[in-house]
Amino acid sequence: MPKYPRIKKTEQIRGLFQRVATTNHYEVFFSGFGALQQLRGYISSRSPRVTNFFISRDLGLLCNSAELPATTMATAQVEGQRTGIVEKMAHSRVFTDVSFTFYVDNQYRTLEFFELWHEFIASGSNNEVDRSNIAYYHRMQYPDEYKVDTIKIQKFDKDHFRSVEYNFLNCFPVSISSMPVAYDGNPLQKLANVLPEIDPELVKRRLYAKQRS
Repeated sequence: MPKYPRIKKTEQIRGLFQRVATTNHYEVFFSGFGALQQLRGYISSRSPRVTNFFISRDLGLLCNSAELPATTMATAQVEGQRTGIVEKMAHSRVFTDVSFTFYVDNQYRTLEFFELWHEFIASGSNNEVDRSNIAYYHRMQYPDEYKVDTIKIQKFDKDHFRSVEYNFLNCFPVSISSMPVAYDGNPLQKLANVLPEIDPELVKRRLYAKQRS
């Protein structure tokens, strides 16, 4: 028996489309960096302007755009279980990297924070190395010293009633994009960087715990 499309008047569905989520209501939170004593000491010794207050309060407000985490299934191709049939089976859940874009304040604290974070990761040598030396090298810090599990995106709507919260665990800036400068116009300067996604089991527990409470 054929099924025909439902006939709906505009007045009947207007309310549904007036309650859709928008992309420009969100907030990013950076907190807990004080627990990473070596990282905080490294940043504050080289740029005293990048304070704990700036990291935990102002930096998130300067986030111009962010991405909610994406997920995909890694699959394996299975042949021969059934004659002539090729199947795909999921074996891992993979979280892709996410990108954040920040406004650069006129004191360049945003730029200094991420560049010094990058610099700290590659400062694992106990001895001060002369960077002008032809034998200059990098030695990485231990992951416990530079991975942060306290970056959070809270996505809400204009009524601030319901929200979705994503917690980023064990993340660090993998790349910092180049920032073009030019005499053409007077655009705002922005800094983009990419953070790797995290252990999916940890993310799942944090999100489910949020939903139960």
